[in-house]
Amino acid sequence: MTIPMTLRILMTSTSQHHMPNVNQWRYRSVTGRTYNCEFFYNNGTLSGDALLEQFTRVVMNCKTIGSRVLSLVCDAGGNNARLMSLLRESGLLFPTQAWVGEESVRTVNPYDSSRHIYLIHCATHDLKAVRNALFISWVPNGAREFLSDDGNRIGKAVLEGCYKRDAARLLRGTTPQTTISKDTIVLNRWSKMNVSHAKKCLE
Repeated sequence: MTIPMTLRILMTSTSQHHMPNVNQWRYRSVTGRTYNCEFFYNNGTLSGDALLEQFTRVVMNCKTIGSRVLSLVCDAGGNNARLMSLLRESGLLFPTQAWVGEESVRTVNPYDSSRHIYLIHCATHDLKAVRNALFISWVPNGAREFLSDDGNRIGKAVLEGCYKRDAARLLRGTTPQTTISKDTIVLNRWSKMNVSHAKKCLE
């Protein structure tokens, strides 16, 4: 069967079966325009090595059509973290490092080895990750314990106290001291994904 015949069958099929998960790559230009590059099937077990192959293919295709790739932006979840480790010139990072060298935030361009592609974690996901870590600080079986410079505990209870204080100020007709709202404290499926609520925890 030829490729045109296969495409014709796919385009005219009445089947309602769709791929449940795909890994989507996008290209954002320096002028702010975003383009969909490629979609790869993801059965739920996408490995860092598979992502590395996808990364190489997407970069090569972008360069083939004359688009220069300056950086890669993604969240730090699971296999993406593995991809970053595979790409970094320095390999794995040590968690005690506060400042890293340039070789830790870049990879050699697979199309042109004289150039580099810089690796950037998505700031939106970083904000939500910090908020999530703050919410499990100083809770039973929690994995994080944040302290202020003077040794005071910092956790969700602090934010709840700010919300109650500002709610009382509103009732008295005075100006709240923060922008924390109920959605900041009580997360649902929508507010958990909304980065503006995560940002309010750090303002």
